[in-house]
Amino acid sequence: MPDSGVWRDLWRVVQTQFPDAKLTSSYRSGSITSTGNLSWHARGNAIDISGPNMTGYFEWIKTNYGGQTAELIYTPAGNRQVKDGREHRFTGGTIAADHFDHVHWAMQSSPGAPSGGPTTPGTSSGNPLSDALAAITNPSTWVRVGAFLAAALVLFLVFAKIGKG
Repeated sequence: MPDSGVWRDLWRVVQTQFPDAKLTSSYRSGSITSTGNLSWHARGNAIDISGPNMTGYFEWIKTNYGGQTAELIYTPAGNRQVKDGREHRFTGGTIAADHFDHVHWAMQSSPGAPSGGPTTPGTSSGNPLSDALAAITNPSTWVRVGAFLAAALVLFLVFAKIGKG
């Protein structure tokens, strides 16, 4: 099967966001999955990424491209992985065993601007625990928490000074 070239755009997106990420696999002509299907790699629509922040790579891709993603596989993420834009736990063949040491990302077409989708924090996945974890691991949540605490501290100090007269 010819190389679609989508993998180049996926890698460009990841490399721009995470200069420390390593591309460990991309287009592999004729590649078959452990479940016997034609791999997204065989089409040129997938990359495998490793590096010092695999959970960070996974979370960022899911947050920004989850709804557009064909497959996002990283076994430590459990049922928060993505298949066809929806949360999914991969269990067939040796998929789980094969994805502890890298993040696999596949899309049917080149990614556009980040748009999130059904798996974006702030929308419900239908799993309250998963939604809570997504909110806690989302950096923008902590920016808002920090801003709130800073404002509360300023108000406290202002009212403490007023109270002292």
